[in-house]
Amino acid sequence: MLTFIIFSFLIWQKPDTLWQVEQKYIYEGLNLLNLSKIDLEYDKHWIQDSFRIKVVTELMNHPMSVPDYILYSGRKIKGLSHLSEYVDFCSNEITNKPVISAKFRSKELIPLINEVFNLTKSHLDKAFIKLNPAELDSLLYTAPSLWADEADSLERGYVGALHKEFRVERDTGTTLETLELLNLTKKIDIYELHNAGSTLAQGVEKIKEIVEKLFSEDNFTFKEISGVKGSVYEVFELPGGFKGVIGGPDDNGYIEDFAVIIEPGGNDTYSGRCAGAVGGLSSPVSFVIDLSGDDVYRNDKKLVNHGAGFFGAGILWDLSGNDTYTGFHISQGAGIYGIGMLIDEKGFDNYRGGYFVQGAGNFGTGILLDYQQDDVYHAYSWAQGMGGVWGYGLLYNKDGDDIYYAGGQYLHMPLDPDQFRSFAQGFGFGFRDVASGGIGFLLDCTGNDKYISEVYGQATSYWFALGMLLDEQGNDLYSAAQYSQGAGIHLSVGGLLDLEGDDHYFSRFGPAQGEGHDVAVGFLLDKDGDDVYYASGGQGIGLTNSVGIFIDTRGNDDYCSREGMSQAGANWTRGTGGIGLFIDLQGEDRYAEKDKGKNNHIWTSGTYALGMDLEAVEPKKEPWEDTITTFSELDTMQSDSAKMARLFYYGSLWEVRADIPKARTGRRILINEFKEKAVEYIFKNEMRTFDGLKLRAIEEIFKAFKDTSAYYLYQGLHSENDTIVRNCIYLFGQLEYTKARDTLRFMLGQRPDDKITGVLIYALGKLKDTLAVPIIFTYYNHKKERMRLRVAEALQNIKDTLGLQVLIPLLFDSSYLVKIASMEGIANLGMKGLERVESELAKTQKNEGRTIFIKTICQTYNKLESENKTPELKKRLANIAQRYINSDYPALKKEAQRLIDLIEGRGMLKPDEIFLLPKDIMD
Repeated sequence: MLTFIIFSFLIWQKPDTLWQVEQKYIYEGLNLLNLSKIDLEYDKHWIQDSFRIKVVTELMNHPMSVPDYILYSGRKIKGLSHLSEYVDFCSNEITNKPVISAKFRSKELIPLINEVFNLTKSHLDKAFIKLNPAELDSLLYTAPSLWADEADSLERGYVGALHKEFRVERDTGTTLETLELLNLTKKIDIYELHNAGSTLAQGVEKIKEIVEKLFSEDNFTFKEISGVKGSVYEVFELPGGFKGVIGGPDDNGYIEDFAVIIEPGGNDTYSGRCAGAVGGLSSPVSFVIDLSGDDVYRNDKKLVNHGAGFFGAGILWDLSGNDTYTGFHISQGAGIYGIGMLIDEKGFDNYRGGYFVQGAGNFGTGILLDYQQDDVYHAYSWAQGMGGVWGYGLLYNKDGDDIYYAGGQYLHMPLDPDQFRSFAQGFGFGFRDVASGGIGFLLDCTGNDKYISEVYGQATSYWFALGMLLDEQGNDLYSAAQYSQGAGIHLSVGGLLDLEGDDHYFSRFGPAQGEGHDVAVGFLLDKDGDDVYYASGGQGIGLTNSVGIFIDTRGNDDYCSREGMSQAGANWTRGTGGIGLFIDLQGEDRYAEKDKGKNNHIWTSGTYALGMDLEAVEPKKEPWEDTITTFSELDTMQSDSAKMARLFYYGSLWEVRADIPKARTGRRILINEFKEKAVEYIFKNEMRTFDGLKLRAIEEIFKAFKDTSAYYLYQGLHSENDTIVRNCIYLFGQLEYTKARDTLRFMLGQRPDDKITGVLIYALGKLKDTLAVPIIFTYYNHKKERMRLRVAEALQNIKDTLGLQVLIPLLFDSSYLVKIASMEGIANLGMKGLERVESELAKTQKNEGRTIFIKTICQTYNKLESENKTPELKKRLANIAQRYINSDYPALKKEAQRLIDLIEGRGMLKPDEIFLLPKDIMD
């Protein structure tokens, strides 16, 4: 009972400290509802059967232990180092028993292979010993279709597919119905299946050690054999008459089925069945060890392949290379009445399969382990960490920016005919009314990952099962159609934990994002990052007597939903209710207009549902925020010039993420330690630049020593280099060095070329030089849009009523940018600008002009101080707006209504009111 003891410890002792703060606020939320932790633990086991896994029972009884168990599972799996330990872990969770340790006597390669084969088979024989031959044959005949989709035209064709392949004749009219199959399954010893898988895993590891030592030598002779393209070292016979082969170092092609393949190197192609164990009809034990090379595993016709155990145990272990796996159904780490493992240690890999693939277990365990680089996973359904009855499905990806896709083959008819079924990415499933489900777990440690499923996926479960997804780091995308992202459906548990990163969650429909439906438990916890959530319904919903908990700990988050049952909700049904909690603990969060949620608010909803958006925890300190006090390379530099050059390099870095402290420290040292000497260095060495980042650094350093900087900038105005001249003018403006007004105004009066003129107008605007306005006027009708924009921008800053002579005509400039810059210039003049625009409006006869003037009035009124918005002014402007409120010119009517809205607080007109459209057209 080892697992039960461990699990009980997790439940009853101190919970995982990683989410201690979140637990505290869940309990506070419950307290606000006059509830406690005990109220989450109501009876959810409305139906009993003999397939129930104790972990599922415990989590349904204790919903607050869901994150604890997911974190425990993730830590446990990450700490494993041997293949057999993964099988042991899964066995513990399903059977509550650790697997046995195998003992091998053989020291030579082929005798050891035979010994491993025999010991593994002995455990398989024990697993099925209570079945008579007819019963075993019935299971073998029916099981290939167990996970076939009803939308597949070949669904019934998979019944007996393996019998047909191996030319075993039987009565095709006798197949098992579900209850018959389950009754026979009860006779199978699932624990012994895991002993078989563990024995094979332990043996394969010992075989690999011998193989690596063997191929470190060079004294080989090779030969050619049937079924292999290329040369091999040895072909040998296994118990039962099955064949094994030890390949050569070249690029080989394995065409026929081999029970054992050992490949030392080369870019190999496997097109037969490899590492696919088919007990009762073919070899019950099969494995492949490939030491290196960019390999292709390709067979899209045969069931049970690429690390699959079907009434057997199969392991595919690829240690290095960028590999491609293209399989059919029941492949790539799949176990049905068996144990299947696929381990890929290095490389950029691509996995593509049908149904029941990529870490899928039912009446057994399926495991897919990928340790390094970026990978792509593509499957039809029942995949990527999927556990069925008495099954554990594990997909563990340690590293890389990965893409997971499940769907695209079987439409979810008739409920959602434009979306595909997935049943994947941490999905647990049971047979409704008759058999509880298993455990599906997808664990991804690092990388910016994309999880794409459609109907049923991403930490979701169905019928007394458990679906889990744990992503520890990275900016991730979760996209789904329905039943997703921490959703327990029909008496089950689904939990999604994302520990770090700016993530996007999208689910077209609910239940989703921390939602339980029908006496179930749904949990979503995102601990850190600026996240975006969309679900039509979801985010902390206890639907149909369920518990739904949604928690986002840190970050500035965006939330959107389309249904009332979202962001904390629980409905009334069967004469009682459910519990829904939505909790956001930090950040400036935004909610869609009609959402219940609101930043820094608490709200209630439904029977027992509560939403809390709080500022309860400190924002996470980024690692680059740690102070950098100096740069070690400065100690190796002899001259001050070299040091200042290096510091200026750092000081002009783009101030983002890890470069933030570098840039700030570089500038700080230049200012504090080198003082005016830094100004001299920069003027002599860095002024000939077009780089905006360098100019930003120069500006900050020069501001610390304005008079010294001005001394050098005056010199720069006489430079023969136009870039230096422009930069000096620009910096006078940025430093707001008003003593330079006369000099810059004189230069503008000399009518320099356009490059110098533009920056002079800009700088005089920054210096708010009213005496420059008449000279700036002369450029308002310049042929270049950029120059006219400079004029409007300068007049914005100067804020002199004399500028109205130019700003009014610029409202009708051909450039949109110049128009709105001119509006802002008028708005900056306050009441004087407003009065002038009112006067111009009274004189204009064209609707286009009226529209522009009223828009300018709106912008100006909006910027007035409250004390200037007198009742008299409001009345005057309202009268102006009323003249045009019934205009047949839509833009004018809209701006008139906007002005009334600003004055009186009324809403905007609807589209049919603006455009005078008949109501039936809008409908």
